[in-house]
Amino acid sequence: MRGQNASIGRRKGSDLTLDFSNQISRLHCTLKKKDDSFYIKDEGSSFGTGLNGKKIPAMKEIPVKNGDVLMLPGIKFKINIR
Repeated sequence: MRGQNASIGRRKGSDLTLDFSNQISRLHCTLKKKDDSFYIKDEGSSFGTGLNGKKIPAMKEIPVKNGDVLMLPGIKFKINIR
């Protein structure tokens, strides 16, 4: 994570570049750290972002915790906060 934010998307220069699918938007979502908490924000992606099996609303920061599952088209990530 650079600073307090990490970008996830298809574009080069994302903190995590996922260029294997056109269903991943250029800037798909952002992970943010505020104080001691973490949040995911879908950046208006075309195919959406999921958290623990449910689609999250676009442009709204949703809290994430250790063990949560982040879902983007074609890939899942388990959140591991240290």
